[in-house]
Amino acid sequence: MRSGGDIFVFGRTAEQVAELRQPGRYNPWEFTRQDGELAGVLEALRDGTFANGDARALQEIWSSLMEHGDRFMHVADFRSYADAQTAQVRCSATGGRGLRRQSATWRAWAPSPRTGRSASTPRRLEPHAGTAPRLTAPSYW
Repeated sequence: MRSGGDIFVFGRTAEQVAELRQPGRYNPWEFTRQDGELAGVLEALRDGTFANGDARALQEIWSSLMEHGDRFMHVADFRSYADAQTAQVRCSATGGRGLRRQSATWRAWAPSPRTGRSASTPRRLEPHAGTAPRLTAPSYW
């Protein structure tokens, strides 16, 4: 995670993504073995925790991440995202004391699969109201 000015930037650089895309380099299972929190989130996807216990509801997401190569490297970026979110929540909860007040912003460092170019405009994430983020299923599930 890199922080500066009024943003938290997280995720891999285009160069890091290119390196991981080399044959045999990226294995989402390795990231899962190294990060217990990530393993817990993925298990919750798999067992239906976020879908009122319906394990099949989110199976496609889990499968795309763990069985079909995680094309967009979400698993690889999980720790960086979680750390940025924690820092942003801490900053919001303290009113910026000890840190410059910052908002969570995401930049697509990796090239877009559609255009082949990196995003030039950050996408804004809404900050949480001083609490840790919770992953929940939409109410219509």
